[in-house]
Amino acid sequence: IWSKGGRLGDMEVTTPIKQCASGIGGVYEYTMLELPPVPVHEFRDRADQYRKRQIREDHNDDTSDEYMDLLARKFWKRLGPTMEASVYGADMEGTLFDGADACGWNIDRLESALALLGADMDEEGAAPGEPAGRLPGVTTAYLYYGMWGSTFAAHTEDMNLLSINYLHAGAPKFWYAIDPKDSKRFESLATSLFPAASRDCPEFLRHKRYLISPSILSKAGISYTTQVQRAGDAIITFPNSYHFGFNTGFNVAESTNFAVPEWLPYGKSADVCLCHPH
Repeated sequence: IWSKGGRLGDMEVTTPIKQCASGIGGVYEYTMLELPPVPVHEFRDRADQYRKRQIREDHNDDTSDEYMDLLARKFWKRLGPTMEASVYGADMEGTLFDGADACGWNIDRLESALALLGADMDEEGAAPGEPAGRLPGVTTAYLYYGMWGSTFAAHTEDMNLLSINYLHAGAPKFWYAIDPKDSKRFESLATSLFPAASRDCPEFLRHKRYLISPSILSKAGISYTTQVQRAGDAIITFPNSYHFGFNTGFNVAESTNFAVPEWLPYGKSADVCLCHPH
């Protein structure tokens, strides 16, 4: 189904992003370059070829913790401006649940407390046929097509919301999550490592362009945990918890935000980046 002519292989990755890393010594900043749309089957072929160039294998069925730890060491060792840039098909509106309630739930229709957004809004400004309060990627799902070395930089969710990420198929994702108690310390560390960015925008980490290696975090005494997400796994991120990671090969994931009543204090205290109109 992921091949040419297959139901999912002929879907289009509308906004593939080339991730160009700069920096050394565990401190990296990304420049994002938007590439032309590409069919999923072609993106997958490119992903396999890229992985083979980088780590001499286009895929591996081993998803053990030991092998994932080996890949993590390879990732951080090779990361830098001399590494060929990876491509990430990120933040694409869409869902693979196709309107179905799989086992009683659907990433694209979680019906969490965020559904109440529309109660205080009218239909003005909403797209035809869409309900008020619809926020792409927040109240609806985004799709993510990854390849080896494509990253999601350290960030918390918009308004410190919770998030759910479901890996439909492909190679695992490797996650890092910083203890929420250390969020302020992490922000102070990031500000010291990226002073120009922090001067331009106090909420620069919301730009999702900055990555700090686990070794730097350990030296700074910042606690974090790791988690391998395999196909069929769902990852939940908690309010005000910074998280980041990378893909270990071609994969496709789907995610959205959600809220529970206990989130309200975190939402009220969230700061907002004003660099972009949205």
